[in-house]
Amino acid sequence: MGDFPLAEPSREAWLRPAALSIIVLALLSVLAVFQAYRAAIQSQGAAAQEARYRVDLQEHNLREEVLRLSRDLLTVEKLAEPKGAKVQKFVADRLKEVEGELNRLDQERQKIRAEAEAAGKTRETEARRQLAFLKAALLLLAGLTLASASGVMHKKLLWLSGLILGFLGLIFLVNGYLLWF
Repeated sequence: MGDFPLAEPSREAWLRPAALSIIVLALLSVLAVFQAYRAAIQSQGAAAQEARYRVDLQEHNLREEVLRLSRDLLTVEKLAEPKGAKVQKFVADRLKEVEGELNRLDQERQKIRAEAEAAGKTRETEARRQLAFLKAALLLLAGLTLASASGVMHKKLLWLSGLILGFLGLIFLVNGYLLWF
């Protein structure tokens, strides 16, 4: 009996690196998608926090307006016809309380405004990250598709095109972390 060697198809040298690049592109694509999801969650959380701060600011504004009206009424009462000493003392004490409360609310409002601005900046930053990661995922998936098709079709140019798209995707992936542009 003679040994008949099984005919092994000729393998082109670029197919092994192509297969490895497909795995790398797939892993990077998954990473980009998960990071885009994480950035979206962070952005939504910051937006909700910013909205809560804006509601708190509105509440403070309303409370200040009520206190200002009280102060104005007390001032008019103080200037009106002379009252007894008890009434005058009550009005004066109440005016001091209202002024103190207005000062406290003003300080709180400044703090809330700063926190709202910080939350807004966080929201914007995370939205930029999300966009960068989504662009990375799109480019990496396109590169993955071309690299996969190159193995089936035995077209080296498709693989090289997939690598170029994958490299661009990698740049956007890194940008998602560092926010260069």
